[in-house]
Amino acid sequence: MPPQSAFQNTSLLPERHPVGLIIDEDITVDYSYSPVTFKRWADKRRSDPLLIEDAEKAVRWRPTKPAHTIERPDPESKEPASSRRGRPELKTPNPVASYMSLLCHQRPHWVDAIVYGSTATGAGSSSGKLNVQPRAVLAALYLKTISANAVKTADITLRTAQTVAKAARHAAHGIGCYLDRHPMTKARMDLELSYELAAD
Repeated sequence: MPPQSAFQNTSLLPERHPVGLIIDEDITVDYSYSPVTFKRWADKRRSDPLLIEDAEKAVRWRPTKPAHTIERPDPESKEPASSRRGRPELKTPNPVASYMSLLCHQRPHWVDAIVYGSTATGAGSSSGKLNVQPRAVLAALYLKTISANAVKTADITLRTAQTVAKAARHAAHGIGCYLDRHPMTKARMDLELSYELAAD
């Protein structure tokens, strides 16, 4: 209910019944009203021209929040997974994954050159040493889909796994370009892979 100050005509309030609890000399909490007194007050109130205005004020009235009130988030409410912040994990298909068993067995010099160059370019170096080992990049090239979570192990942190994955993507692109420029080498490897599949 709105406070009494919201009403224009306070003289039309019902007369207090003697039965009540006096909290202060100016405030009395009434427990009951006599039917005659209430009917007389109701008739006066219905005929009051300010009744509609008072009713509108009562409807519009809202309790004000203290200035120092701090709204805290509801611990029960959980943010949907789709609205989480940050970039999604980068997952790159590896076009040369099927060739890696043959390439690592034969180990041509150009594979080592591409892996070493990709490690230096993608991972960088510090104090003259590569930030990641080329063998970690070579191992990541066996993955059909290169991602940091796929590279990460108990011995490799997520940050290092991201660096290895970046270098592996660079190396996969380099090996793919080399095979495209040397179709005879690629055709021979495809033939060897077909023999292995037929033998299995």
